[in-house]
Amino acid sequence: MMTMMYKVIRLEKEATMQGLEEEDDYITTEEALKLLNLKSKNRLYQLRRENIIDFFQHGRRAIYSRKSIIAYIQAHKISKK
Repeated sequence: MMTMMYKVIRLEKEATMQGLEEEDDYITTEEALKLLNLKSKNRLYQLRRENIIDFFQHGRRAIYSRKSIIAYIQAHKISKK
């Protein structure tokens, strides 16, 4: 009986850790500015308004999707010929 309980606890812990990895995908405004190499928040807000990068907002606090920012950067990469 105890081994079954430990197995359930271990599985729940692993599921929680996977959920935390997904949460790490979101970054603050300051981190988004650094990742995009922007000095002004205006361009970041413009990217939000145009739905180019994903974000969530609760009250005044906004968090941005690191994956969508990286996808935006890669889509605008200029390759040398």
